[in-house]
Amino acid sequence: VVAIGDDSTDEDMFEALLLHKDFKPYCIKVGREASHAPYSIADQRDVNLFLRNFLSIMDDRHEAHLS
Repeated sequence: VVAIGDDSTDEDMFEALLLHKDFKPYCIKVGREASHAPYSIADQRDVNLFLRNFLSIMDDRHEAHLS
């Protein structure tokens, strides 16, 4: 699970996801404010780049797993 948010209302989502023990969530705060999310991206403009890179890595892992 990847959760990305830039608003104080997203903090409830981050907290709830981080309580789960059956999967590892990737909670990412966009902005420089304090957050429950363990990861952050400083600027909204960088979110698309992050997602492209993340999906590329996940695709590579999936393809390696199938080989």
